[in-house]
Amino acid sequence: MNLKKYYLLFIALVFVSLNGFSQENQDTTGSFIAKNGSVYWSHKFKKSLSFQNLLNSVKLSNNLTGIDTFKNTIIGQSIESFMDYRGAGYTTMTTPIFLSTSSYKSSVVIENNDSFYVVTINKIIFINQNDTKQISAVFGSAQGETSPLEDYAIKKTGKFRSNFSKPSGKIIDYTFTKLYDFWQVKVY
Repeated sequence: MNLKKYYLLFIALVFVSLNGFSQENQDTTGSFIAKNGSVYWSHKFKKSLSFQNLLNSVKLSNNLTGIDTFKNTIIGQSIESFMDYRGAGYTTMTTPIFLSTSSYKSSVVIENNDSFYVVTINKIIFINQNDTKQISAVFGSAQGETSPLEDYAIKKTGKFRSNFSKPSGKIIDYTFTKLYDFWQVKVY
């Protein structure tokens, strides 16, 4: 096993194991967890897929790059994409500016079990696509500037901001659930 495999195994174990030695805080949607100053999204899809079918579905979906596997785990980086605020039922005016003007990238771990699979997404970074400093000198950012989800989701105390669950959390939750529900992907 080469060094890259050991590195990927280490990353997978860190993301998936998430032991109980740290402070953990869950948002009201149940999909976001704040732990040690980081925020990650985790969702259990109660669908039975063989590991090979799940891997084929991941590849066909074109949502991830740098895909690697270890036993029953798939690891990759999301492609740069936008949140689906319209699909979640919001308009440009009712969507927080960081979601409507930014693309995102993240790290993704998918663990397959017998009757379900779990998708865990962390290191969610938003990349501003517009010069929002022209819109808001106080809350804006320059084009290309990056911001982690933690800046918008949690307070310095590590607890979720009261305004995170609606609409930001709902939009992100909707987008990730839609992207990683591989039951709908046709595997040939």
